[in-house]
Amino acid sequence: NFKGSGYAGNVVMGSGTLTVQDNQSLIIGQTRELDVVSDDGETITYKKRGDKVKRTSGDIVFSTAGDPAGHLEIGKGATLWANNISMSNGSELSSGENSHIYVRNDLNFATGGTATLKGTYYGFGYGKDIDGNITNSASDSSSIIFNRSGKLDISGLNSLTLAGKSFITEASMSS
Repeated sequence: NFKGSGYAGNVVMGSGTLTVQDNQSLIIGQTRELDVVSDDGETITYKKRGDKVKRTSGDIVFSTAGDPAGHLEIGKGATLWANNISMSNGSELSSGENSHIYVRNDLNFATGGTATLKGTYYGFGYGKDIDGNITNSASDSSSIIFNRSGKLDISGLNSLTLAGKSFITEASMSS
């Protein structure tokens, strides 16, 4: 558990639990810093600092080495920003009421895992990067990827938004 806002480059979850406490934030990756340009008492004007910095450049990866697998818990009213979330067999992701999860690329259940989501989930991607270059669809989509052992419960979500492009490959699919 931690208090306040947390920032990390990448997070690899083995066994154990990481909890983002109620009404707090965890940002995985670099953040775009802002400088105050003017503050007249009614309106604050900001400018960005570090043009090549992305808000969500870091990944959360649940390692298969943990026994039991890791658990990431997003508290009530808490916020999580990440580039990718890669679940593994036995791993768990849960979010509380009024929480906000922003994932720039994929929520991936390729090797299993369970996610129980409440609040809002925003998957976004595929467009232009901060320099105006067109991004790669394979590494910048808004997909939720499954295998047969992955479980996703979205019954508690107030809002699910997937904004971007998703791609389906049939080559390895079997009945």
